Amino acid sequence: MSISAAISSARAGLDVTGARADLVATNVANATTPGYVRRSLTVSETILGAQTAGVQIDGIDRSTNSRLTGERRLLASDFAQAEILSASWSSLSQRIGEDIESSTLFQRLS
Repeated sequence: MSISAAISSARAGLDVTGARADLVATNVANATTPGYVRRSLTVSETILGAQTAGVQIDGIDRSTNSRLTGERRLLASDFAQAEILSASWSSLSQRIGEDIESSTLFQRLS
């Protein structure tokens, strides 16, 4: 490995380390922010020919919990169903009336 290749590899490593430090600082600063999710770097090795030439950042991953995501989706679905039922009953009560004691539904329709 030449000196310039070694310096380039070291620089790539320092860049990744700096990006990780920034991301950790962001995670700590936003730890109490509602809705914030911890993030982490995805890093891979850079290979040129048959030799390692440093590292590179592939992306940023957000921490997820599949069980919580599924639970949130289920609750959102239940809420949407309740909204539809509420809108339907409201529409029916406006058309037919809300006075339950005076007559039955069939008497009002006839």
